[in-house]
Amino acid sequence: MRRQKGVTLIEVLVSMIIFSVGILGMTTLQTRVLQENADQHQRQVAISTAQAITDRMTMNKSPAALGQYATSISDNGICDAAPAQICSESYAAGAEVDADVCSETEMAIYDSWDILCASDAGAADQLINFNARLTCATATCDSDTGDNLTLQLLWRSRTAQLDPRLPTTTIDDDANLTDGPDIDGYIQAFRP
Repeated sequence: MRRQKGVTLIEVLVSMIIFSVGILGMTTLQTRVLQENADQHQRQVAISTAQAITDRMTMNKSPAALGQYATSISDNGICDAAPAQICSESYAAGAEVDADVCSETEMAIYDSWDILCASDAGAADQLINFNARLTCATATCDSDTGDNLTLQLLWRSRTAQLDPRLPTTTIDDDANLTDGPDIDGYIQAFRP
């Protein structure tokens, strides 16, 4: 009986080490799941943003408006200030603003800003390092003649961003990716 003194203590220490390794593994797994959920949320934001853009473009699809959508959506500074003309039924300075006073191009500018930037629901606030590009198949940007448009939404992946082993990626003004795999994106080709 005296020879077995301390054996229980060693067994408890070994059990605690095994338990600690298991808890550490579970913590790492939980962190990864939370990061993946954040990435999934960003994908959902991108898909709903793309749907909102295509819906509004379907309602306002003159060549001038489509060209303005391409210019506005691709403008990296679109969220710096609200557009000059607010093209929605609203109130400003105690008076009702009527959306009918907007031209097609003013509506395109407002739609782009409203979807990408307005309030905390805008894609620019919900997607990390958000970048958008809208390009037309031809210079005329005329959907009636069969021009397709391509919408590209890019953002940094939260999972990859938090992984120190991965190199970081930057998006330049021309929507080119450089230096790493941590960019996620959504591309949609369509005709309004």
